[in-house]
Amino acid sequence: MPRSIAIGISLTTVCYLVVNVAYITVLGKTGILESSAVAVSIGKLYLGPVHWIVPIFVACSTFGAVNGLLFTSGRLVYVAARDGLLPRLLAMIHVKRLTPLPSLFFTTLISVLMLIPDASSFSSLVDFFSFAAWLFYGATFAALLWLRRTQANVPRPYKVYIIVPIVMVLASIYLVVAPITTDPKGSLIALAIVLAGLPFYWLFVAKDILRNPYPGTHHVLANM
Repeated sequence: MPRSIAIGISLTTVCYLVVNVAYITVLGKTGILESSAVAVSIGKLYLGPVHWIVPIFVACSTFGAVNGLLFTSGRLVYVAARDGLLPRLLAMIHVKRLTPLPSLFFTTLISVLMLIPDASSFSSLVDFFSFAAWLFYGATFAALLWLRRTQANVPRPYKVYIIVPIVMVLASIYLVVAPITTDPKGSLIALAIVLAGLPFYWLFVAKDILRNPYPGTHHVLANM
C-alpha cells in the first residue's frame, strides 16, 4: 500500500507538471495571462470546431477530487459534532445506510450560501476556498511540528520526514500571503468567513449551550 500510494501520487504530480509545461510552451506567458480558460484556448488552436470537448474532459478530471470532498467534508462535520465541537444533531447517522445525513445537509447548505454573493464568478469561489484551505493546511502542518517538538516520544502509527511539514508550512504561508497582496478584498472576505466560526465555537464548546437545541429532530433525520 505505501508503495502504491507513493507511485500514484508521483505519477499524478508528473502528469500535472507535464500538462502545465505544455500550456506554457504552446500559449506562452502572454497567452496564459490573456486566457480565461487555458485548456479551452489550446483546444481552439488544435481542435478547431470540436474544442467544446475540452471543458468536458476538464470537468471529468475533477470527479476524483469531488468524490473525495463529498466523503470527507460531511464526515469532518460529523466527527466534530461527535467530539462536542458542533451540535450533537450533526453527529447523527442514518439508521439503515449509516451515512452522516445531517452533516451532509449542513455542508450542502454552506455550499449553497457560498454561491449567493458572487455565483457568476468562479474565480471568486476559488479565491475564497483556497485562502481558507491553505490557512488550515498551514495550521495543520505547524501543529505537526509542534507535536513533534513537545511530544517527541509518543508512538505514531503514521510517520513523516520532518522536512515535509517544514516545506508545506512555508508553502502555506506563501499561498496565504500572496493572495492578500494581489486581491486583499477577496482575502479579507475569506478571512471573515473563517472568523465567523468563532461565535459558534463560543456557543457550542466554550459555553456548552445550544449543543442539542432540537432533540425531537433526531428521530426524523435518522429515518429520512
